[in-house]
Amino acid sequence: MFKNDGSIDIPIWNGVVKKKTRTMIKKFRLVSGSTQGIYEQYSKISINYSNNYRHMTPLSGSRYIEKLHFKKKQLFEKIKSKYDDILEVGSGNPSLINLLNFKSFYLIDPCFDLKKLPKLKNVVFLKKKFENFSSNKKFDLIILFSVLEHVKNLDKFSKNLKQISNEKSKFLIVLPIVDRQFYKGDINSILHEHTYYFTLNGFKNYCKKYDFKILFHKIENDCGYFILKNCEFKSKQFLKSNFSIQSIIKNMNTNILKNFYYMNKYENISFIGANNGLNILLYLYSNLFGKNKIKNFDIYDNDFYKKDSYIPASPKKIKFSKKLPSNKNFIITAGSFYEEIKKTIKKQQLIDE
Repeated sequence: MFKNDGSIDIPIWNGVVKKKTRTMIKKFRLVSGSTQGIYEQYSKISINYSNNYRHMTPLSGSRYIEKLHFKKKQLFEKIKSKYDDILEVGSGNPSLINLLNFKSFYLIDPCFDLKKLPKLKNVVFLKKKFENFSSNKKFDLIILFSVLEHVKNLDKFSKNLKQISNEKSKFLIVLPIVDRQFYKGDINSILHEHTYYFTLNGFKNYCKKYDFKILFHKIENDCGYFILKNCEFKSKQFLKSNFSIQSIIKNMNTNILKNFYYMNKYENISFIGANNGLNILLYLYSNLFGKNKIKNFDIYDNDFYKKDSYIPASPKKIKFSKKLPSNKNFIITAGSFYEEIKKTIKKQQLIDE
């Protein structure tokens, strides 16, 4: 459970695993940031982005990631396709290169294995952190997909964005927007590798603070899709945050206790969504009620790639089924897709509404 200071001991999440494994437990503490509506970890874990670094969420081999890639690519339909100089930060792989015409395309990622990357005309791979990158170029398109929530120093990172761009530059940004999750107390929203947590008002305040104008935005499944450009605001009135740290803690603890209640009351419970949030929930439950009790719970996920894998807090293999069994009671832990999943379950089977 969260303490009053916003701290909780939870497993470090590195995705599902093929073999049963123990996870490292680290303290996580959420605090308000300097910008209204943006929250951050009090003590950020230093991630070692070496060649054998394993992404928290895999870059491929997941239905969720495939859908995310598709939605990200839809952003390109809203901008022109030809640019002089493009920069992609935290790309992980060069999958976007074929979508655009360019004179030069720079890709920066601290976990690149340069020996395994292809040699491509007018494409430059740089193994470094963006905060340490400098260039005389002014890039006219800058891509930040799932990056801002990972940076260690948001102010330094953002000021460097301004340094390598100009008044004609466009920015494509995708990042988690946590309003629904914080309101519902969805613990899947918190993990050690995310250093910053943006509400929609928080991201709008971020843009106002660093003189970015939002040209387009869409929020879908707790993910925000944005197109920005540089501007200069004459006056800066910031939006108020919709959440205090205490309200977030209260919502998280209330949701955890609600799930504990269902888990103890009902038989034949199965969870839908093999993710970080369920891993945290089962870890906290086993600490309170004993490890033997979690053997009673099945886990389903509509991602074939997760079949027969494990989340570290459970001894049960993940089951894949397009048609869920009728003799089970279900709790949806994939909260970002709650409404979509709800349609596939009989009303009397869903116990967490």
